[in-house]
Amino acid sequence: IVFIFPNVQPVLKNRIMNLLCGWFRINLIKMETSMVYRIGIVDDQLDELLLIQRYIADDPSLKIVFCTSDPVQALSLMEHQEVDILILDMNMQPLNGVQLLEALKVIPQVIVCSNHPEYVYETSPYQSAFIRKTIGRAAFNETIDRVKGLIDVTEDVVELNDRILDIKTSKS
Repeated sequence: IVFIFPNVQPVLKNRIMNLLCGWFRINLIKMETSMVYRIGIVDDQLDELLLIQRYIADDPSLKIVFCTSDPVQALSLMEHQEVDILILDMNMQPLNGVQLLEALKVIPQVIVCSNHPEYVYETSPYQSAFIRKTIGRAAFNETIDRVKGLIDVTEDVVELNDRILDIKTSKS
């Protein structure tokens, strides 16, 4: 970034530069730390879809990438759109939630949303969290925050591994 200040005294020019650089630095830090988590929602019950959408709308760090009641459509959407968190019902047709997860090439963090506790064990290799349908706002927010934390830790580990590889390759 280049700043040009014609006809400005050097002392004033330095103050303006310091203010602008400080402002840019603060805003760059804010941009780096304010990640937006992309959400996909799959549930064949409209009232549940609407409830989850309302909860997500209140959190500026969450962005709904897709919301569908059709698991086959969700599978197609996930092939073309990157999702950080998938909120997934289990009891759907023609694919249930487990079948959808097994068909995915890339599995994001998964929040299983179901009133059927028998899916807890079956989905354990995939899930980050299990919530019951018609969950309250506070419990939903707590679950989302926990899953966002898992994503942040995973990204930190990947970044650290990349730095270690860079160091190793630069020494070779």
